[in-house]
Amino acid sequence: VRTLSSASTGDIPQFVGQFERTSTSVKPFLFFMFAIMSDVLEYFCAWLIDAGLGMKAWTYTKHMVHIKGRISLEMTVGWGFIGVLFFYLLLPKLDSLFQKIQGKFWSIACVVLTVFMVVNVAATTYCLIRWSKRHNGAVATNSIERFVDEKYDDAYMKKRFCEWWFIDEEKEFWQEYKKK
Repeated sequence: VRTLSSASTGDIPQFVGQFERTSTSVKPFLFFMFAIMSDVLEYFCAWLIDAGLGMKAWTYTKHMVHIKGRISLEMTVGWGFIGVLFFYLLLPKLDSLFQKIQGKFWSIACVVLTVFMVVNVAATTYCLIRWSKRHNGAVATNSIERFVDEKYDDAYMKKRFCEWWFIDEEKEFWQEYKKK
């Protein structure tokens, strides 16, 4: 039996697939596994956006049980159920699909899509960082920053990331948000 730590990335579906899908004893384990993994990821991302950019992308402060508005019991339960549904409904279909898409074409397509996503995430991250720096008064010091400031100005970024706000403008954000 292989463990997750000894498995390669491509073996993760096989690792997860080792659980007996019909066993009722594994369902609570999967629920808690998905819930905890989602909470850890969500908390880390919220902390990173907060500490790194001085922004918030969401808040659960209106939920009854929450930790700093970053995660909440309500969302934890939701992520747990979504994970179990994914495991039982979608993962078998994806596993079957991945068994069919093999060969040189799919390898090339995978590399192209991976490169595209890496560039996309890097460019988006750079624009978010630049937006945060502009908000804090930093002037563009090179041609790339000037291009980003021109092409992805504050109005564009606010429209594109309409649910995000700077922590020092939280009161104004919620007043504007209620008007929508």
